[in-house]
Amino acid sequence: GEGFAGRLLAIHGNNADIAIHVREAGVRVSGILFDLGWSTIQGEEADRGLSFSEEGPLDMRLDQTTGETAGALLERVSESELSEILSEGDEPLAHPIARALVQARKSGRLPRTTVDLAAFVSGVYYRKGFRRSRRHPATRVFMALRIRVNREYENLERSLAGSRLVLEEGGGRLLVLTFHSGEDRIVKRTFRQWVSEEAADYLFRKSLSPEKEEVLQNPRSRSARMRGVTFVGG
Repeated sequence: GEGFAGRLLAIHGNNADIAIHVREAGVRVSGILFDLGWSTIQGEEADRGLSFSEEGPLDMRLDQTTGETAGALLERVSESELSEILSEGDEPLAHPIARALVQARKSGRLPRTTVDLAAFVSGVYYRKGFRRSRRHPATRVFMALRIRVNREYENLERSLAGSRLVLEEGGGRLLVLTFHSGEDRIVKRTFRQWVSEEAADYLFRKSLSPEKEEVLQNPRSRSARMRGVTFVGG
């Protein structure tokens, strides 16, 4: 709106390139906040393939102007690579699901839509004796594929490195809000390394989590973790 004229600069790009964006914009940055949650609005768009609540293509790209789709990924990866991808998403049945998908691909029965993939994964769970769960069996599979398609772990590491370049000289604060244990491990490890190098100090020692009241009002916040560091500046 007009109230933000001259105060807001919107850039379409990857946060992994934050140092480049800041340099090209010619601005001074004293604080950075990364919210690693993906947009609920995007998730509700069936053609993005991020959810199995509605039928859509196996896309899963957050930026649909670039990159490989989840469907294309499933068409080419080996069983061992697919198992590794699913394991990175903390999928407990990574090996049998990967094996079943590769076998389905060989016989021309590879799932082509979000609903088909969700049903396929549910079938693997059922055959393995899992009958009831509060979480849909395909939840972690979809998350793992989304993480790999969008190179989320790789981009997070680049984002953190770029943020250090931006903030280290002049000083400033970096806050990161994660929603998955894999993301949190990367942030925790990186911050620990920076503190050991005396490049930064913790804003708070332990990660911050939402209060029970917030989780009741917004169940999607239950897995949120925030960590922060400050750079003194050179």
